[in-house]
Amino acid sequence: HSSYGVPIVRADFTVGADGKLEGSFINEGSINNSGMFVPGYMLPGNASSPLGNLLDNGNLVLPGEVELQGDFTQTSTGTTATNFVPSIFQYPRSIDQTQTDLFDPVQTSLYVPTFHAPDTASNIVQHSMVVVDGSADVAGTVKVYVNPNGLYTDGQSETLLTSAGTLTNTATATQSQPSLFVGFGLETGTASTNSGTVNTLNVVVKRNSYASVATNSTEVAAGHALDAAVVSVSNAIKANKFSSVASFNQAQDMAQFLSDLDWNLGDETSSSAKAKAASILQDVTPSGYANLAAIDTGAGFRNQIMRHLTEQRGATVPDPSFGVWGQGYEVSQNINSH
Repeated sequence: HSSYGVPIVRADFTVGADGKLEGSFINEGSINNSGMFVPGYMLPGNASSPLGNLLDNGNLVLPGEVELQGDFTQTSTGTTATNFVPSIFQYPRSIDQTQTDLFDPVQTSLYVPTFHAPDTASNIVQHSMVVVDGSADVAGTVKVYVNPNGLYTDGQSETLLTSAGTLTNTATATQSQPSLFVGFGLETGTASTNSGTVNTLNVVVKRNSYASVATNSTEVAAGHALDAAVVSVSNAIKANKFSSVASFNQAQDMAQFLSDLDWNLGDETSSSAKAKAASILQDVTPSGYANLAAIDTGAGFRNQIMRHLTEQRGATVPDPSFGVWGQGYEVSQNINSH
């Protein structure tokens, strides 16, 4: 059966350690999960536009909602997967090649999207959700699929599960991509609904300070300044009330830099990643200032940072004249090639 297009299932599901259950549905029974449970759908790793752009994230989970009239139990071997939309994000860059005549040079256009806030006004489901009319006992893990093309702010919270009955949580959060500075935790709480107060299991962003990798007072000052920039830049881009093109571009530059710093340094346990991050903090400090009072967010600043990040990935350092790192946004950058 279905209700407004949502399938209704009458069954008790038991997911084994090697099993997987995914989808959006109403279940008149219960779920006991020892494997992988996805409220929504896992996408293939090569998902691309336009399918990938249906998400306000590029993280391989198309979120959905599962409602249980019974109970939800997850054992120590079980995992529930969810997406988590950043505070601001950008779609992946796209490259187009055109040639007006057989002997004309190929024009390569690189589209660099802007950072923007998620579309919360639409009816698109923003994150995975489990609504339990009975009780919930959650052990094991909650795996958060992140969007590395975004910027997460400390304390961001999304409700993964509500329970009208008791809620017990011993699960821990893991994530799909490592970061020195962005992690996730699980917190319980309560919320008011039309049918009364329910217990909630919330996924919460737990940022580490950029200063946590610092090796001297200069780097500490730079790290704390960048911590503050995460919030201010995110708020400015969400408000979208810039006084000039220059201030808009500066905010976009800083958002890109912070996102790159969060996600492009590799394993958060790696000593080399921490050393590279500390080196970046040292390099972004304006010359002559032991305590960082202001920071340049222009193209030169961004190129300097991107050089470090590109070298960390083992790639060739981009030619600054390529016009990607510090140029305008939502425009095509043209490069002639033969």
